[in-house]
Order: sequence, then structure tokens, then C-alpha cells
Amino acid sequence: MSLRTPALPEDFAYFPAWYGRVPSFVELADSSHKLSCAEEWFSWRVANLNSLYLTSIHHADHQLARVWLEGLDDVMFCHALKRMPLAERPGSMQQRFRIKYPLNDVWTYRQLPPHA
Repeated sequence: MSLRTPALPEDFAYFPAWYGRVPSFVELADSSHKLSCAEEWFSWRVANLNSLYLTSIHHADHQLARVWLEGLDDVMFCHALKRMPLAERPGSMQQRFRIKYPLNDVWTYRQLPPHA
């Protein structure tokens, strides 16, 4: 993707994360927000299906088990997030985001655009 695009920051999920920021996840504290774990279930299901036939491929390695276990961990975290009180959800998701997507220490992040 080019950095020069007519797209708006609202067109991308967690746009501030591209600039080294942790998203606020304030929508999780809203009682009208429906939290769905469909994405986590789908990614774990794909990892399950892949594990059935990828082990027979000659270049499969130890990463297959890691992907499967990370998918299971994502599903379990999503269900735990559903059971949390509304006020605790954004903080827990921010903590999870920091662990799952650590900051890149290779380059310095630019400042957010003024309209973001």
C-alpha cells in the first residue's frame, strides 16, 4: 500500500497502530457494541484444516504448531474478553495488542497525520 492515498484513516482498522500507537479500543466499553469471536474462530479453524495436510508437505516445520496454538489462544482470549466487565475490556485489549504486536525498533515511527 502506498502512503499517498485518497483513503481516510477511518477506512482502516486501528490506523494509529501504523504509527506506533496503541489503539484505544473504546468501542469495547460501549454496551451496544456486539463483541464477536467469529474472526478468531475462523482463523483457528483454518489452522486446524491446514494442520491435517500441511504436515505431509516436505517443507512443513515447527511453525505449524505455533500457529495452531496462537489461534487457540486468540479464541480463548476473545471468550474471556466477552465475560469481562465493560470498563475493563479496553485496557485488557490494549495489553493484548502490545503483546501480540510489539513496537518495531528498526525505524522511528512518523507522526500521525493531522486529520487522524
